[in-house]
Amino acid sequence: SSKRSFVQVYNNVVNIDESISQPEPWTLILNGHGNNTCKTLGVRPINEVINLRQNSSYLTLMSQTFDQAPDFVNLNMSSSNFEMKATINISQNATAGFTFRRSSNGLKYATLIYDPVAEYLILNRTYSSLIKAFDHTIVYAKQALFTTLIHVNITQKELLSLHTFLDNSLLEIYANNRTLMATHIIISWIFRFCWHWIHYRWAWWICYI
Repeated sequence: SSKRSFVQVYNNVVNIDESISQPEPWTLILNGHGNNTCKTLGVRPINEVINLRQNSSYLTLMSQTFDQAPDFVNLNMSSSNFEMKATINISQNATAGFTFRRSSNGLKYATLIYDPVAEYLILNRTYSSLIKAFDHTIVYAKQALFTTLIHVNITQKELLSLHTFLDNSLLEIYANNRTLMATHIIISWIFRFCWHWIHYRWAWWICYI
């Protein structure tokens, strides 16, 4: 297995609009002051996977803010193997994500989008290949972002933290160390990064090729 599990504990979690009410894949302990301790199963890549990047090229970009959907931000990556970390601050009325393995003619690509209203990560493989025999299904993963009480009457929404590995056709996406999407995509080797819709912030990202 390329992942390891552990118990993840979050303190001072505020249950706004019953967004983290059970039954869900976590346990809530009421602290008596309007906040909760949340325990859930965490998941992260094993060290052996991380160590594969030792001889890799390293690329990083500064934080960027987008108020409207730009054109593709081309990273000029042609490798079929990479690791990427990204932290994203998304407003509630927007969706955000990236497009990767996009062919030069734009006909083949896959997209990963986070919808904060539905609280889902959505991996769309509809256009990942023109070969009908390949799996083109859309993959969904529930991913709630917690709100925590950081001071009296002051709350803070958790950022979306993505840790992505692509090894040829195998794609693994870890979100906030508690959600894992693992699947295959078989498309072209051109990688481009694209933001979608409005009002979100790309906090930082780091990539190993």
